[in-house]
Amino acid sequence: MAPTPLAATSTIVLHNEMLQYTLEKYPDSAIERVEQMGFSIGLRLVERLALASTRPLLGKANDVVMFICKDFWTAAFGRQATNLRQQRGVFYITDNAFPWIINVSRGGPKDAAESTLRSLILSFASAVIGGALSSLGAVGSVVPNAHGDQVEFTVTGQFMA
Repeated sequence: MAPTPLAATSTIVLHNEMLQYTLEKYPDSAIERVEQMGFSIGLRLVERLALASTRPLLGKANDVVMFICKDFWTAAFGRQATNLRQQRGVFYITDNAFPWIINVSRGGPKDAAESTLRSLILSFASAVIGGALSSLGAVGSVVPNAHGDQVEFTVTGQFMA
């Protein structure tokens, strides 16, 4: 069951407040703490999805990334990823209106505080995706690239076959 718009908005506001708190309380280690939290959440979310799934989650790289773009993305971000493409073993997952940054600043950051919050959000999201991939047997990296509200995550690594 998809979350209601109010529930989704409340989750995003709570998420952003958690990131702001982390930045204020731990200014020197905020990125590392946010990445640790995100990785842990990604691991646990895939475990939860695996319990409800009727199909095997481990498999070829394409199967794993398709699961991330459809099932995982819907559970984590409220809808499927906009686009997936692969080039020479590197996967590019695009979300044209990434919900976690869409309300931070329309069209891009306007000051240093917004830029820092966007960086934390993207680090957290990358870590969530990285944790999910790790839970599915992948070892690698997830790097975000944002243009306004559109985010492209570059996924590289080794996948269990």
